[in-house]
Amino acid sequence: MKIIIVVLIFAGSFFLILLTGNVIKFLTKRHLKWKFLFRLFPLIELAIGLFVILWSINFLFQAKSYYNILLICLAVIFIVLLSWFLLRDLVAGYIFRMQNSFRPGAEIQLGKSIGRLLSMRATHIIIETGDGRTVKIPYSLISNEIVSEQREETIAEDSSFTLRFSCKKNIQKTEKDIRKAVLNSPWRLLHREPVIKLKSENEDSFEFEIQVKTRNKKHLQYLYNSLLIKFKD
Repeated sequence: MKIIIVVLIFAGSFFLILLTGNVIKFLTKRHLKWKFLFRLFPLIELAIGLFVILWSINFLFQAKSYYNILLICLAVIFIVLLSWFLLRDLVAGYIFRMQNSFRPGAEIQLGKSIGRLLSMRATHIIIETGDGRTVKIPYSLISNEIVSEQREETIAEDSSFTLRFSCKKNIQKTEKDIRKAVLNSPWRLLHREPVIKLKSENEDSFEFEIQVKTRNKKHLQYLYNSLLIKFKD
């Protein structure tokens, strides 16, 4: 009978966690001020899980002679797992930084992820991808991946493309925004200044020609797509 009660409690806690997650998603969609709950949700899951486990052990084994030993073993297991979870990225990060001396702004490849290096923190590395997303990657996830830096000494392609904008936009401000976006893009070669020219202008729209050096046509396409997304009307 006790086993059935424990199983029901575990099932109830599982559905409670699901309900809590859905409530948090609902709140964050309605009000951005509740966004911090996403960071607290793992702690809520951990608290509910620990409470249920401790309650179950107390409910099933409190009268047993080995009850105290069981609690000590559980505490040791929890401390070991928590230490491993907290320290694995610190240790992996220390080894990673010893083996690699990437500079901020370098274009690097981490496994299947490619982007411009923004920062190397104690537990994770931050890169900016071609579509403008900022990605945080824990060191433990890339410790067994192929890591390489895209050298600028490789042959560069000098290419150009055009972007058309509505006349509702300010020409000078648009040019500055384009230049800033291109300079911050991981797909251009560093220290190669882009050239941005006003190609045409009429009553309805104006068009800029962007000349930029990229490593290959694929990177040029990435850059072009990221600008289309950023300046989409």
